[in-house]
Amino acid sequence: MNKDLGNTIITSNTVDSGNLTISKNGIDIPTQQFDRSIIVKDKHFYFLRAGKFRKYTLQSNGLKEIAQLAMQDQHIENINWLDRDTLLLFTSDNKTNRRLWVSKITVNDFKINQQQEVKLPSASADFKILSVGFGTIHQQRLLIGYTFNKVINETDFTTIDTMYIATLDKTTLQLENIQKILVLLTPEESILFNLIASMTKMAISILCPALV
Repeated sequence: MNKDLGNTIITSNTVDSGNLTISKNGIDIPTQQFDRSIIVKDKHFYFLRAGKFRKYTLQSNGLKEIAQLAMQDQHIENINWLDRDTLLLFTSDNKTNRRLWVSKITVNDFKINQQQEVKLPSASADFKILSVGFGTIHQQRLLIGYTFNKVINETDFTTIDTMYIATLDKTTLQLENIQKILVLLTPEESILFNLIASMTKMAISILCPALV
């Protein structure tokens, strides 16, 4: 994001030396169509917009869409690259922010090989907004770390004092069990925790897409 709130893509094979500037090296993309949740992998760009998960290539005049998959009324919560061709996509619904889907996508031929809604029990009547912090494979199981938020006002939200880890079968994506981890934070610590978590997640996805 630029200082004028516009969006520009800059690519480089190394960050060890040299200089890059937005004006000379950047390619502007429409702010009304893209934001910082864009996914970058092996010279391709992926973005969920207007009910479709889209694949792009970067050209001198911007991004060119080359493929799309229908994903109505959903937004991306998190991602995990199982390998260079397989993306695990975690999405929630735009209406309630409460439902969770896990989609296994092969990006070369751009197909959804597997998709499963994971029905997670409610934590509290006040905390209804699902937030997925990570999804990773461990010992042939898919672990999903998540919590729940609630909106305080137009600019602020807070997080429940419990983190949950759902264990799914890696092959079938069926839910096996859920563990609860209690996190005791003061209101000030909770705000700081939310800010750090959001900034860390954003920084990793932008600067080190290969790690997410």
